[in-house]
Amino acid sequence: MKKNTKGILKKYIIPTIASFVLSIMLTALAYLTGTFLGLFNKDLVIDAMNKSSYYEEVNKYTLEAAIDYATPSNLDPSIFDGVFTLQHTYNEGKSYLIASLDGKKYTIETDSIKDSLRQNINKYISEQNIAADSINNEGINIFIDDVADMYSKNLSVPFLYYYNALKKIIEQIFMIMLPVIIILSTICLVIIFKSNKWLHRNLRFISYSCLAAAIMTSIIPLTLLFTKLYAKLNITPIYFSRMLARYLRASLNTYLYFSLCFFMLGCISIYITYYKRKNVLRNS
Repeated sequence: MKKNTKGILKKYIIPTIASFVLSIMLTALAYLTGTFLGLFNKDLVIDAMNKSSYYEEVNKYTLEAAIDYATPSNLDPSIFDGVFTLQHTYNEGKSYLIASLDGKKYTIETDSIKDSLRQNINKYISEQNIAADSINNEGINIFIDDVADMYSKNLSVPFLYYYNALKKIIEQIFMIMLPVIIILSTICLVIIFKSNKWLHRNLRFISYSCLAAAIMTSIIPLTLLFTKLYAKLNITPIYFSRMLARYLRASLNTYLYFSLCFFMLGCISIYITYYKRKNVLRNS
């Protein structure tokens, strides 16, 4: 009876526990690596900016805000014609984005914005035959500086201030947890392969771990993707919210890639288990 109990403990219970722990280690590895390669992948941020019409929306939003700002001064909206160009916004936005993602400071160039706006205001004054002694040059300079600051603020990406700080924290956690995950996973594998002399029986527990890890890795991202909670963030301006939603959706897909890999490994393990078991039965 004792021998039978010991055999069950060695062949089934202990490897089952090891298989469960291994599945948790694989899931932890997937979430850590997925966070590092997904949420903190600067290529995904750049891609989200380009595909969400971020730069076009910045120009549109800034133009509307600038017109509202100019209304109390009785300035015609035509003074903003050609001031906010898509090419300039794209170039400055991309340069600012890459520098920020690399942890560097970047000052958005607004001199061309100021020069264009000043030329348009002078042209407007000339066309309206406004007397020189009634022109408030200091007020015009303040107005131009305020519009330029408005443009710079709208083009900047607020969450980048926290991006690099959070990335460093994740890197530190990753460097600490990776050796722990590798050691525990190795111990689990040794326990599993020591439990039975038949390879197909050991691979059965590996397949359990892989399939369980595939399920656990996919639960959170699939829930967020199906419910679209990532797109319901109440963040203004709206163009930033759209960009962030696209970025988060792409990041969540990274976890699903890991889940798919675990699923495929599990299926391969099941196939090998079936093939090896068939050979053992044929030769017995």
